[in-house]
Amino acid sequence: RLLTQAGYRWEAIPFVPITGAGVRGLLRFCLALPGALLRGIAVFRRFSPDVVLGFGGYPAFIPVLTAWLLRVPRALHEQNVQVGLANKILSRFVQQVFSVHRAEGFWTNREVRRLTNPVRRSISDVAPWQAPESGEPFVLLIMGGSQGAVSLNDAVLTVLPALAELPLYIIHQTGKLDYQRVHDAYQAVTSPRNEVHEFIDDITRIYPRVHLVVCRAGAMSAAEVSSAGRPAIYVPLRIAGGHQRQNVQHLLDCGAALVEEQSEGLGERLLADIRRLIACPGELAQMARKAKESTLAGGKTSAEQIGEALFCLARQPK
Repeated sequence: RLLTQAGYRWEAIPFVPITGAGVRGLLRFCLALPGALLRGIAVFRRFSPDVVLGFGGYPAFIPVLTAWLLRVPRALHEQNVQVGLANKILSRFVQQVFSVHRAEGFWTNREVRRLTNPVRRSISDVAPWQAPESGEPFVLLIMGGSQGAVSLNDAVLTVLPALAELPLYIIHQTGKLDYQRVHDAYQAVTSPRNEVHEFIDDITRIYPRVHLVVCRAGAMSAAEVSSAGRPAIYVPLRIAGGHQRQNVQHLLDCGAALVEEQSEGLGERLLADIRRLIACPGELAQMARKAKESTLAGGKTSAEQIGEALFCLARQPK
């Protein structure tokens, strides 16, 4: 939907996951591989790509393998600290790997560029953080993410009456399944100083107003919030061996963010953090600056560096 709205040509190449279904899943994968490769070759013949960039996961499997078969220049991007199975396999078929710094231990005998995750220019160009003027509300953005939205919503709702007493304007993204429940809770306990959304299509309209973010610690969520230069309280989802915690550990270490674990009493801890930070604009300004600095290298964003590297890769002899 987003690609169509942005005016891009695109085509889907159906495929199945590599893992998660035992022997039956492996058999299904092997049976689907030849047909998927033929579809991939047909798409490549129509599009004639100059370079292919895979972003990991099973959807990248066929495009990268097709590029390898057709000798199209190809690269791979790993967004998480823990390298996924698809990227472990695909790294053998590409000429260059872009990897977040904390995943660097996996890659051997590969040309690796260690970068943060790329985000849209409209996010990295968001106006710098500023404290609210006298009489203005403190804008708090709460985002549950594609996974774990309900449990984060639960934690916030347990302390919503106390949050309503603070000088806050709350913007809350609930996720598709939990919108009505959260909306009704806000209507019951707060003044009109809030916005409750199932999903925020254009987050770039929101970030300039935001003074603090509470969200999950997915790799792209952390990259977007940091690129926008916003201080954050991250609540890692307890899945996949704790990789969400690792995604934001560097932000905690450099003072760009706080991290709260998903455990009993989360709502009360978030409330205490928010209360303290509202009263400490200097600390928030420092967190915002360090968050932004964490996304830059040599004055360039990772998206700019990846783009330049792909142009160079496309010009290399095949």
